[in-house]
Amino acid sequence: MMNLGRTTFVLSGLLLWAAALLPAFTPEQKDWGLPGSIRGQRAAQLLDALDSGSEEDLKRFIGSSVSDGLRQRKGEKGLLEFLSRLHRDLRSFEIAGIRAVGSGQAMLILHSKENPLEFRIDLTLEQGGEQRIDGLGVDVDESRSGPQEPMQSYEAVDTWLRGRAEEGIFSGVVLVAPSGEIAFQKAYGEASRRYHVPNRVDTRFNIGSINKIFTGVAILQLVQQGKVKLDAPLGRYLDGFPEDVAQSVTIRHLLQHRSGWGAYWENPDYLSNWSNLRSVEDYLEFIRRIPLDFEPGTDEAYSNTGYEVLGGIVEKASGMDYYDYIRRNVYDPAEMTGSGSFAMDDPVENLATGYTRQGAEPGAAGASKENTFFHSIKGTPAGGGYSTAQDLLRFMLALLDGKLLDPAHTAMMFNRFEPADGVPDNGAIGWGGGAPGINAVIELQFPRDIVIVLANLDPPAASETGRRIARSLPHLRK
Repeated sequence: MMNLGRTTFVLSGLLLWAAALLPAFTPEQKDWGLPGSIRGQRAAQLLDALDSGSEEDLKRFIGSSVSDGLRQRKGEKGLLEFLSRLHRDLRSFEIAGIRAVGSGQAMLILHSKENPLEFRIDLTLEQGGEQRIDGLGVDVDESRSGPQEPMQSYEAVDTWLRGRAEEGIFSGVVLVAPSGEIAFQKAYGEASRRYHVPNRVDTRFNIGSINKIFTGVAILQLVQQGKVKLDAPLGRYLDGFPEDVAQSVTIRHLLQHRSGWGAYWENPDYLSNWSNLRSVEDYLEFIRRIPLDFEPGTDEAYSNTGYEVLGGIVEKASGMDYYDYIRRNVYDPAEMTGSGSFAMDDPVENLATGYTRQGAEPGAAGASKENTFFHSIKGTPAGGGYSTAQDLLRFMLALLDGKLLDPAHTAMMFNRFEPADGVPDNGAIGWGGGAPGINAVIELQFPRDIVIVLANLDPPAASETGRRIARSLPHLRK
């Protein structure tokens, strides 16, 4: 999935408070233009709480509109801090859109009136009973950022990046390759603040969801070999799923985020055991029990769950461990020597430590903490592996040059896994990954102009940087 300039704020499990005995929180007479369904009512209650931002209103909202399960999983203090932060980030806002996702889910799209950000709030209601809010996630899309003057030289790029590094808003590596040839490559900031180790151009960064591209290539390789059919049902390749899921979800649905699954971050089996999940089968064991949120093919929801399942299909169809398959069939032919899905307790050289403001003590300038406990123990088919800027350039060139797929399937990689008349010769496309202390972006302007930015800070450290440099490319090429 092309996913540029997005980050997810994950609710952290903090101190558990007893449920407050507060009167029911009901919206004021403010018309948000939402449906009168229970889903619309819960969304309106959330918006009124965020609009107010007062601690009393937020506590009342948590006490009456949030499920017991979510309060127990995340703690009322954690929920209060999360909502308070969201109120501060949103400030004054307006609704830009609402979308129903399955019978008990909705996505609210909000635009802040005071900063150029789009907030996408995912709500999940509990099944039955009072149908209170049982899941709450926020994605932030920085693509609304206002235009900046294009930079006219690589000296100007370097000056701008050094300034951002000094301000603490960028730390990482930038690589610019017009026509596929490196014209600019430089590292900024520290890979380890604990030991004052500087970032280098060959430092390995966590690339988040960019790993999904490798999984997509692997599936298309197996399609090319006749071992996988894109429109075949999931049950043809993997056992243990409920019959309706096994027969209705296709491989193409999984690739296009149209399977009916979303994320698994709130799943109790994941939350209670995340540090022990090291193989694809470890994930599939609990994913088999996760119900679909909507009928496959009828809607779209960004799905890490689906890409974990695709990893299982790679293993079944190839007869190889997923990680071995990616190394031999993606990394090796692309000459990606610094990439891998390294476990956090593996002694791997030259890995950047991520730094996040999430969970840090508020108020202190530049406050941040290491992101060690904010992401999975090991990278997966859905994301969380490591790579270098040069490796990602090698991957893009290998893909464009037909070293990984034949022409027909290469074209499909750039057309959301649908047939296409070749690779485009103009236009642009981007891939990105973001999580606490993680941001990575690949910008491709067809036919071969490539910008890669890797950062060990929260988004939009890399995505904002990559966008401005990509906009400047016509001037930098002169």
